[in-house]
Amino acid sequence: RWLRLAYDCPGGTILRHIIKRPFFSRWYGRRMARPSSRKLIAPFIADYGLDPAEFADSPDAFSSFNDFFTRRLRPEARPLDPSPDHVVFPCDGRHLGFPNLSEIDAVFVKGQHFDLPALLGSTELA
Repeated sequence: RWLRLAYDCPGGTILRHIIKRPFFSRWYGRRMARPSSRKLIAPFIADYGLDPAEFADSPDAFSSFNDFFTRRLRPEARPLDPSPDHVVFPCDGRHLGFPNLSEIDAVFVKGQHFDLPALLGSTELA
C-alpha cells in the first residue's frame, strides 16, 4: 500500500521524501521485525502475485515480515541465464527495461538521474 501511495498518487513525491529518511527506515524496520507483522505476509504475496512455490520455506515459517522479505528462494526458482545478452532479476521488485540503451541519454534510479557511464561505472560498457 505504501509503495502504491508513493509512486502512483499525486502526493507521492512528498511521501517518498519522508520514507527515504533514516528515522522512517529505522521505525518501519523495527515495526516489520515484530511477530505481529506476520499478518502482512499473505496479503503481500497476493497483492504482488508472488509464487510461494519459489520460496525455500513455507510462508507460515517466517517469524516476521522482515524475515519473509529477506527469504531464500529454491535454487531452481530463478535460474541464471548464461547469455551475456540477457539480464536476470533474482529478486522481486519494480524493473524498467530499455530495448535499446543507445537511444537513451539518462536513467532515473532511486530519485537520481544517472547517465549510462555513471550507472554502469564504465564508459566502455555504456
